[in-house]
Amino acid sequence: MIRREEILKAILFLICFCESIALTIYNKYLFSGPIKAPLFVTAVYQVFCFIGAVLVWGFSRREFYTRTKIPSHFFLLRLALFPIGILLNSGLNNLSLKYLVLDLNQLIRLCSPVILTITSCIFMRKVPAYPQIISQYIIVTGVSLGLATSYNLNVTGMALCFGSVVGRCVSLVLRGLSFGNNSSRFNMFDILLYVTVPTAALLSIWSLLMGEYEVILEAAQTLGQKKLFLLLLIGGMISLSYNIATATLVKFPATKQLYQISGGVRAAVLIVLSFFFFTQELSSLLVVSYSLAVSAFLVNSFLSQKENGRRLHRRVNISRLYDGDDTKHTSERKQFIIDGKTRERRTSEESARTFTFSDTDGSITGSRYP
Repeated sequence: MIRREEILKAILFLICFCESIALTIYNKYLFSGPIKAPLFVTAVYQVFCFIGAVLVWGFSRREFYTRTKIPSHFFLLRLALFPIGILLNSGLNNLSLKYLVLDLNQLIRLCSPVILTITSCIFMRKVPAYPQIISQYIIVTGVSLGLATSYNLNVTGMALCFGSVVGRCVSLVLRGLSFGNNSSRFNMFDILLYVTVPTAALLSIWSLLMGEYEVILEAAQTLGQKKLFLLLLIGGMISLSYNIATATLVKFPATKQLYQISGGVRAAVLIVLSFFFFTQELSSLLVVSYSLAVSAFLVNSFLSQKENGRRLHRRVNISRLYDGDDTKHTSERKQFIIDGKTRERRTSEESARTFTFSDTDGSITGSRYP
């Protein structure tokens, strides 16, 4: 018999999946037509998310959400990495939708595993397994083929979209280096509560420097204030419900991995739907590029999660072995912190020292031998 928890997980996952697609299509519609002010609109979304987080904090049960207190002023400074990451990821990505067609936007964002591997190698010296490297080469091949053969390519939009992917990956790696395992104490509701207001302020300043407030005034005259408010309200409510549903979904075990793997399916659905909602040219080579990139992305996600599961299983077995009564092994297991990263050290008469890095994003695995 299917448990109520499994049904709730399936419903939440379906809501998150559909609303993510709906929000992306809605943003493309806004930024290419009625409201060509993506930074201002993104700031409005952040305000809606903050209001939703405050309501959850004030009216939900304690077992559902209890606000996590910030332990120190230094920890508060490190939280600044989150607004920077949102600016580089969501800000640049939404800005790219003003210039770039939706199918190429999603095609470029499929490069995120490749960029994350490069940044992890630079900052953390982590190297993925060979099957993952091969799948990432295929992703690069598919994306390059699509960009080279598309008639809809806009160089400005392409640069902004690549910048958003690089910014997201760099912020993820730096966040992992800065917080280590301390970030696990903060759930997504805490992030919405603490981070959205500073992010909205930074986006507003950026929007002002880009001259978007003149665009908003012009849109208010063209569309009317009521229609402008209605369009912002619709986008803000979709963004709010999506973030609340996602924050609730990740509370369940193993759903984060499922949601990450579904990223390739989401990109494929968005690419197909983009040709129904917007005017875009299609060719046979583009279809080949989409197929290569999406299929390789799915394979890479599956391999990453499989490797992470194998590592977790190995750590559990080691922990059981060393914490038991078996005295035949002379190995010892220690945990310590270096440069903000929690590492495990295992010394043995038979093996060399091994350092294993914890990866909060769950996309890269690897070890380093000093």
